[in-house]
Amino acid sequence: MEAHGSIDPTHLINTRPLGRYQVSVILMCTLSMILDGYDVQVMSYVAPALLAEWGFQKTALTPIFTASVVGMLAGSLLSGLAADKYGRRAVLLASTLWVTVGMLAASFAGTLTQLIIARFLTGLAMGAIVPNAVSLGGEYSPIRLRATLVMMIACGYQVGAMLCGFIAAVILPEFGWRAVLVAGGAASLLLSIAMAVWMPESLQFLALRPERRQEALRRLRQLCPELSIRPDATLSGIPPIIHGGRLAELFHQRYRRNTLLLWSTYFMNLLAVFFLASWLPILLRDAGHSAQQAIFASAALWGGGIVGTLSLGWVIDRFGYGRVLAGVYLLATSGIFATGVFLSQLPLSMLAIAISGFSVMGAQAALNALGATLYPTHIRATGIGWALGMGRLGSVVGPIVGGQLISIYSDSTTLLAAAAIPTCIAMFAVFPIGDRRRASSN
Repeated sequence: MEAHGSIDPTHLINTRPLGRYQVSVILMCTLSMILDGYDVQVMSYVAPALLAEWGFQKTALTPIFTASVVGMLAGSLLSGLAADKYGRRAVLLASTLWVTVGMLAASFAGTLTQLIIARFLTGLAMGAIVPNAVSLGGEYSPIRLRATLVMMIACGYQVGAMLCGFIAAVILPEFGWRAVLVAGGAASLLLSIAMAVWMPESLQFLALRPERRQEALRRLRQLCPELSIRPDATLSGIPPIIHGGRLAELFHQRYRRNTLLLWSTYFMNLLAVFFLASWLPILLRDAGHSAQQAIFASAALWGGGIVGTLSLGWVIDRFGYGRVLAGVYLLATSGIFATGVFLSQLPLSMLAIAISGFSVMGAQAALNALGATLYPTHIRATGIGWALGMGRLGSVVGPIVGGQLISIYSDSTTLLAAAAIPTCIAMFAVFPIGDRRRASSN
């Protein structure tokens, strides 16, 4: 067998069939996203029980929701930079372990202040999971399947959020809201152990670090056991850094326009997502539905998101991001408005909620995949992390705006019509990004 002296990891991943090694990485990234979706959504599902136990008004939930998303904002911004410096695996593993600490701390909270602090600290880790799971999974995915596979990874978020609803519906009546948090903490601990044992580092990242060349060669042998790789083999095919600063490079002439458009779309999309995710259970309860009905109806948001995420990937691979996402946001605007109109009618409201989830959750997964195609390896996690950071600003605004509107208006149609405005703006922001079907292979 020929001994290979120069190897391009990206070319190797792009040209060989998808193997078990890559599938295991993608599975780990998907599991981390499932955990993230569970942890992000858990407070919305337990909120009615929390209010009943502590005797708070609904407006007391605003700082709890806001603390989580502020933490996620900081985590998104900082983790991308850290991952491009220290590696995706290290940051993803540390974040998953930290979620365990935050979830268990929240389960033992005895005051509102303690719960707010615990949710902020958990949010730091939750914000770090998405950019690193997407980056790592995308870098092990061949370019011909990258959009589809990255969107499948992102689908884990919706799966986790929906599972949280079902688990909460079962656990809450018997064991209370704290047990739902403990379940999430236990799952994150098990996942962090599995990741420590089986999760590899990105090959493209290792190729950028000469001091880690032997680790890269070892991973290449695991990826391609049929190849004979020399101990002194060199790694090639990674593009050079254009600027010295990773954040500054996002605004290099080559990336500036799409960076700003991507940030705007993320902001508007996550504003709408967190408006709906945070307040739908409360609005459904106010519309006269039982606690379990409100939880299951809210879970339709994430169920629709799963369908949207799984179905949009192959459409985007064929028609490009711009046109597909513009149409999806038009559907989202209609679905959110219809949710407000039919909120008191459970079957119709669940259908409208599912359509809304199909659109905004599917679009969010597509944005994550788009971010993985817009930037090269050495700034990919930074690019996705900062785009998510801009989205987290929207997710901070969403619950706050929802709380303010609920305190002013009692009409659900008006409230949800307001939630439809951001998706309408996102439709115009995403279209100019254009056709990204042929993304940079690196």
